[in-house]
Amino acid sequence: MSETQNSPSTSENASNGPTPEEIRRLGAIITGATWMIATIVIVFSVITATGFVADHKTPLWAAPLIGLAVDAAFVMSLSADSFLSRHALPDAGPWPRTLRWFTGACSIGLNDGLAIVDGDWIGVAIHAIAPALLLLLAEAAPAYRRAFAMSLIPVDQSTPVNEPVTDTRPDTAEAAKIIEEGWRSGLSVTEVAAQAQRDKSFVSRKFQTLTAQLEATPAQ
Repeated sequence: MSETQNSPSTSENASNGPTPEEIRRLGAIITGATWMIATIVIVFSVITATGFVADHKTPLWAAPLIGLAVDAAFVMSLSADSFLSRHALPDAGPWPRTLRWFTGACSIGLNDGLAIVDGDWIGVAIHAIAPALLLLLAEAAPAYRRAFAMSLIPVDQSTPVNEPVTDTRPDTAEAAKIIEEGWRSGLSVTEVAAQAQRDKSFVSRKFQTLTAQLEATPAQ
């Protein structure tokens, strides 16, 4: 009898999906793994690339600097992508990905330099594993975090699944008026986006357009 009573509750819990705590915990695991691998790659790169750079007319004391510069740029990219994806903010455009792939390619080149010169292709494959793994993780981790962040957005459970949802947002003309008034009043993009019920990137572009129009207007 008790098994029959417990089964609906069990199936209901299973259909509810992961809890916010589970999602945050998994996001923390991904973040921790990303930075652990980044630390390993940085240390590994300094060890393997220093000799290669020093062999090409670079003082031994300066040889680690180029690898550290590449790693610093990569870490900066990881930090920015982590922030954007964690808060479900709009993508920053093509340049961040270009930076990631360029720094990743530089890291692979520095790590594989000696092995390529010596014709040690097994060594080339071994030395490419760490930077290639970090590069691919840098592409995958933001997608995971963005999906986790979107799943944490609360959903109104009172609306039946099959009931049509009515769009209660201001229409295009009203939203444009709200955005312009907010811009003239000096409100932030976040505040105006909430009032107009529009995406922050859309409101930001409208702000830029209004500012450009104001600057293009001849002074009276």
